[in-house]
Amino acid sequence: MKWWLNEQIRMIQNNLQLDSPGKIDPKTHVARLKEMHANVLQLNCGGIWSFYPTGKDYQIESPYLRDDFFGRMTEECHRNGIRVIARFDFSKLPDTLEQKYPDWWATNRDGSYVRYNGTIATCVNSRYQQLLSSEIIADVIRRYRIDGVFFNWFGYVNMDYEGNVFGPCQCENCRRKFREMFGEDLPEDFQGLPELQEKYKEFKKRTVREILQRIRNTVEALSDDIAISTYVTEGVDIVRDESNTDPKKPLPYWPYMSSDNVTLIADSYPDKRSSNVSINALSLSHRYSSIDRAWTRIRLYQNLAAGGALDFCILGGFTDYPDKKNLPDAASVFAFAERYQEIFSGLKRTAQIAVLASYGTRKSHAAYRGLFRMLKEEHLLFCVLEPEAVRKNPSLLEGKKLVFFTGEGLDLLPLVEKKGGAAVFIDDGSASVGKSADLIASAFGITALSEELRPSNGSFYFRAAPAPAFQRLQEEGTNWIALLSARRKFRLLPGAKGMLPLVLPSTFGPPELAFGNKESDTPLAAAFGKNLYIGFDLSGQYDRVGQESVREAFLSAVSSVSGLPRELLTDAPEMCEFFLNETQNSGEYLLQIINLTGYNGVRFFSAPKLSGIRVQLPGKMFRRIRRLGLSSEEELQPENGAAVLDLDGEYAAFLLEC
Repeated sequence: MKWWLNEQIRMIQNNLQLDSPGKIDPKTHVARLKEMHANVLQLNCGGIWSFYPTGKDYQIESPYLRDDFFGRMTEECHRNGIRVIARFDFSKLPDTLEQKYPDWWATNRDGSYVRYNGTIATCVNSRYQQLLSSEIIADVIRRYRIDGVFFNWFGYVNMDYEGNVFGPCQCENCRRKFREMFGEDLPEDFQGLPELQEKYKEFKKRTVREILQRIRNTVEALSDDIAISTYVTEGVDIVRDESNTDPKKPLPYWPYMSSDNVTLIADSYPDKRSSNVSINALSLSHRYSSIDRAWTRIRLYQNLAAGGALDFCILGGFTDYPDKKNLPDAASVFAFAERYQEIFSGLKRTAQIAVLASYGTRKSHAAYRGLFRMLKEEHLLFCVLEPEAVRKNPSLLEGKKLVFFTGEGLDLLPLVEKKGGAAVFIDDGSASVGKSADLIASAFGITALSEELRPSNGSFYFRAAPAPAFQRLQEEGTNWIALLSARRKFRLLPGAKGMLPLVLPSTFGPPELAFGNKESDTPLAAAFGKNLYIGFDLSGQYDRVGQESVREAFLSAVSSVSGLPRELLTDAPEMCEFFLNETQNSGEYLLQIINLTGYNGVRFFSAPKLSGIRVQLPGKMFRRIRRLGLSSEEELQPENGAAVLDLDGEYAAFLLEC
């Protein structure tokens, strides 16, 4: 088995500056890596600037390079049992090469190049990226015994470090290749040209795939044990993602960022490794100021619990970094993972609930995020599967009793039925229902119409009905719930039953005139056998407003129609995140709990201690419980076959023997 699948990865990424070779001593640096319990170093090698003597006129060496810095660092790492991933960035080059290679540069519509801070963006379709990138990598592999290659800022990234967005590259390479591929001219923008925009998406996929395939062929011709890594899922061995913050990001911050990033890769691609890097810096523009310590711990613990590599990044070396407070916390998580690496490397994922979502679009998809939140808060165990991965490997749906669709992968509905699972489709309007009309009719018993009705200034609601399915809401007196999104019009087919009927609007102001809403029989959801169709963005509404009645309506509807498989029962607070895996030992489980109760939307405060949390696995009795610790283990006594646990800090792990 390849090393990146067989070994636990505890990686430090030191993003070098030009002057790093003059400041970082390899022996001192590697000694610090060992203190951090790291076993992989990702280090700048080539691309924009080179940190080894290349002898190539298109690879500008760091002016501070006095010897073979990358070579010495690689030798010292290997001498100490640390693997090395060579970091490349082919997205830019120094502007001193502008005149020598005039056809390499990303070009604006006015013919100007895309420049930033003395560099020019290179075009994906230039000879440099398409061909010479492979030559550079081959040269490095021949020179050094590296263990992997990583590409930063890979593919079409149409913005600079300031966030300035530029349109499709207008260089002759792009224009020529687009004409050859589609027989049409590449437009300067795609406003009013949806068909050409779809072709451009395909154009980008194909041209990026060409580079990755050429790189893979190059690497495999020279070695069968070098991992390829970047921010895509196709053609790589280690899929990179990152947990980061930025003052420009909308609030609240996503508390499940690391869990989300890792889960999809770990669940969808058993032949790949997820490496989600925790960015130590507050933002790109403030790389020397660290995020809060609790946040660093939570990110890394989520990586570990979700089945990914541990991955931590700082700018430059350790010695002169001006905000070192997070280094001991990263080292502590790394040390814990190292102590129990045999357990973590042999875990089996068993979730009976699946969520279908795409690697590239899920992060901005409110329906997906709201669903993720609700399942986590309800302590329901689930996996996230990319539709394309399921198409290639249908066995990923084996044992899945409930599958959620949020607009993608509707062609997989027959496979879900074949595997015996129930399907829930949250139709937020993003899906092209016309293309899937027959599948939707067969699975959900409705004819979905293209027309959407959007709330105006009137006050729309939906009713928690029929009453038996929403008993808890009825008992507490909640009958109407705000409807904040567009709804899909649909017709019920024979055998389908309507749910969540629409309440027609009235005016909402002034308050004296806020009356006159009328209940209707128009359903917003439909039950068909054990499948459920929700014709509006119910989960996305929860992501936006976090209303308890929305979550209760959603879970009650799903439970009454499709069932909610519960593999774990607990009275823990909603902001405790649970992970449960089978170990290699029969009848043994690893339970990991991440305490997110210190989260307030902007910060993660140190988590308060939680005592007496009760955990049961339905149909199982615990006979032995061990709490795993960094320096020791603690034996706990089951109570009537259940576990009663205390959480002191952000993370706890328990071995449960049944």
